[in-house]
Amino acid sequence: MLIQNGGPLRLNDLVEDHLPLNTVRAPYYVTPGNDTVKMTILDLATHYSALPDDPIQPVNDSTTYQMMYNYLNNHRLSREPGRCFLY
Repeated sequence: MLIQNGGPLRLNDLVEDHLPLNTVRAPYYVTPGNDTVKMTILDLATHYSALPDDPIQPVNDSTTYQMMYNYLNNHRLSREPGRCFLY
């Protein structure tokens, strides 16, 4: 696996470190104690990111990148990444 062999991504990298600047932000979770928990590449790869399975209803051929960017930029995670499997 390229990631394991030190490719351009590392499993523990934050997702936000690999997104285009000024275009899209990775959603994050704020704990009851106001700590911020950010998702990692591993969270995404193992379905532990806390992102919903179908964020824009309905997703179809007319769904654009900009629609997804807008969703991600305004979405706040309802649970902590790395804690709950969702597929």
